[in-house]
Amino acid sequence: MSKIRICVDTASDIDLKTAQKYDIHLLPMTITMQQKEYKEAYDFTKEEFYNLLPEGDEIPTTAQIPPFEFLDAIKKAYKDDVTDLIIVTINAKASSTNNSAQLARKMFYNDMPDCKMKITVVDTASYSYGYGYPVLAAAKMAKEGKSAELILNYLEDWFTRLEIYFTVFDLKYAKKSGRIGGAAAIAGELLGIKPIMCLTGGDSVTAQKVRGIPKAMDVLCKIAEERIGADKKYIVLHGKNDSKDFTKMAKDVLKEKMLESVLIGPCIVVNAGPEVHGIAFLGEKRDQQVLY
Repeated sequence: MSKIRICVDTASDIDLKTAQKYDIHLLPMTITMQQKEYKEAYDFTKEEFYNLLPEGDEIPTTAQIPPFEFLDAIKKAYKDDVTDLIIVTINAKASSTNNSAQLARKMFYNDMPDCKMKITVVDTASYSYGYGYPVLAAAKMAKEGKSAELILNYLEDWFTRLEIYFTVFDLKYAKKSGRIGGAAAIAGELLGIKPIMCLTGGDSVTAQKVRGIPKAMDVLCKIAEERIGADKKYIVLHGKNDSKDFTKMAKDVLKEKMLESVLIGPCIVVNAGPEVHGIAFLGEKRDQQVLY
C-alpha cells in the first residue's frame, strides 16, 4: 500500500498549521534581519514579519535550504514508511534550494542503494502561493488516496501552465535583489513608474512600465484577463497594504473563479518589498521540465 508525502519550502507561503494538518513536511527558509537569523513560518507568522521589518535602508536577506535539511526530511520519510516522497521547491533559477534537494536525494540513494522509496524533486519555476496552492491541493489528493502518478501529473500540468504577473511599489527592494537595475529604480522612483513583471518558466522579465499604482493594478487585471486559460482560475497575491481594492478589481475583471487572496510571505518580500501585488493564473501549456 502506498504512502505519499509532500515536502515543500516555506517560500510557498503555506502556513505551519496548514502544513501539519495535511502532513506536509515544511522546510524553513532562513531570513537574516538586524543581524539575527529567523526560520520562516516557525519563528514568526507572515503578519508578524511585516511588523518586524526594519525602518530605513536595511533590507533583510534570505538563504537557501542546505542539502542536509532535505536529507533529514528524506530520512524521516523513509523511517515513516513513505513510499513516494515528492519534494517541491522554489524557482531553481533564483535559488539553489532545488539543487540542494536533488543533491540530498543523490546522497540518500548512495547510502541506501536498495531503498524502494521513490523521491521526485519538482522545480516549480515559481514563487509564493503560485506553488503553495497546488502543493496544498496535492497533499489533499494524497489524503484522499490518489496515486503518486496522478498527483505528479497534476503538479506538472499546473507548473507548465502557471503565469504570474506582479508589480512592486517600493523599488529599493527590487534594486538590491537585482530584479531591477539601479538606474531604472532611481528613475522609477522619481517618475512614479511601476514595472509590471512577468514570471513564466522561471524567468522574470519586465512586461510593461506604467505610471502610478492604480494604473499598475488595472494593467495586471487586464493582462490576466487576456492570458488566462479556459478554466479561469486565478490567485490574488498581495503584500502589506490591504488588498481589498485590488481583490475587488480582479473579481470585477476576471469574474468569480478566484481561488484565494493570499498575503505574500517573508522570502518574497525581502526581494520585492512589502508593498507588492500580483495575479497568478493558469494559461497555455509550455514545454518545460519540472519533474526530476
